[in-house]
Amino acid sequence: MRSREPLIEWVARFWYLVIPVAVALGIFIDWAAESLGPTFGTMSVLSDDPWTYLERWEEIRSGDTPYTDMTFEHLPLTLLMLVLAGVVADFFDIRYVTVFTSITAVLAFGTAYAVYRIGLNLGDRRAVARLIILMTPLLPLVLFRTDLVPVMFAAFAMLAWISGRGSQGTASAMAGILAKGWPVLLAVSEWWRGRRVRAVVLSVFCLGLAVFLMLLPGFQSGRAFSGIHQETVLGSLMLFWRHVTGADLGIIYEAGAIYLKASSWELVANLAIGAVLGLWALTGMRRSNFNWRGAHVLASALTLSLVVGSPLLSPQFLVWPVAFLALVAGRRVLILSTAVSGLTIFLIGFWANEAAWWSALLVVRNVMLVALAFVVARSVAMGHRHLDWAPIEESRPLEPAGVGD
Repeated sequence: MRSREPLIEWVARFWYLVIPVAVALGIFIDWAAESLGPTFGTMSVLSDDPWTYLERWEEIRSGDTPYTDMTFEHLPLTLLMLVLAGVVADFFDIRYVTVFTSITAVLAFGTAYAVYRIGLNLGDRRAVARLIILMTPLLPLVLFRTDLVPVMFAAFAMLAWISGRGSQGTASAMAGILAKGWPVLLAVSEWWRGRRVRAVVLSVFCLGLAVFLMLLPGFQSGRAFSGIHQETVLGSLMLFWRHVTGADLGIIYEAGAIYLKASSWELVANLAIGAVLGLWALTGMRRSNFNWRGAHVLASALTLSLVVGSPLLSPQFLVWPVAFLALVAGRRVLILSTAVSGLTIFLIGFWANEAAWWSALLVVRNVMLVALAFVVARSVAMGHRHLDWAPIEESRPLEPAGVGD
């Protein structure tokens, strides 16, 4: 253990130098997967999405209005990100994907900064090093997606609340909701902290946004799908079983993703897995008073439960809980999370979704993901402030319940 400590300490101390190296590594892995794919008869889809974003930008530039004149399945803050990338690319005559990746690299840096500051507030200077461990394996994918936007704003919301800046925290949480929706889960920890009005405001804001978007035809068409997403827990089992039995795979390509023909009960069963884990985690709020470590474990558990139970489990969703896990994860959780992320990058970098071996590895990935969600949910349910049942070094006591505004 001692031999590892200097490296972790060095990463924590010079995190602002390590992040650019991690970004460069992520870009290199994307290039390597794309180059090696034809050798193995596979293809890489790690960096495919920016080309879709470019098409959306070109439609907007030609005069189409998102959500009404054109299909646009993303939320408003994501729309601003795509437009910003397009404006900068056009103005400076730079490739769209280059600008987009530069923006996501800044988001990764911003997330690390927020976690670094949270760690200082909670007396845990290694938190940013754990974030880098958790986030780096996913960078070959998330540098080319929009999911770092809500992750960064969720982290800044936590930082603001811990620092006693309630209005800034609420604004950051709302920004995260405007980007992806899932940061509304932070309302749960705010309710636990006794900030009931804020929790209700965030919930109503998210509900209002959802209702408004679902009334817009361009958003509806972008989210319309049938069956079950192939990468969900139940979807992966169905895909593998159909390979084993020789049945028709029932693959459906629609709404920008790949689904499988399925009945409604399979969707319900998949949702139930995440719901059970989430409800189990919520019982932990009765076991102990509010504390910020517990809030991060709870946020980790609820986010992972949402990912597991979602009818659409896109691989980039795995980055959602990293800013929370960084404050509470021990060695075993870091290893398990890194394994899940690494296998995911392999599956997306060497895409062969109609091959039996690929579906088998997807099942393995999902088993490990459910195991990770189980470990975190169990820790919350038991009232623990940390994961792995081993205390994290702290330089000063945790803040009591109700600290901050």
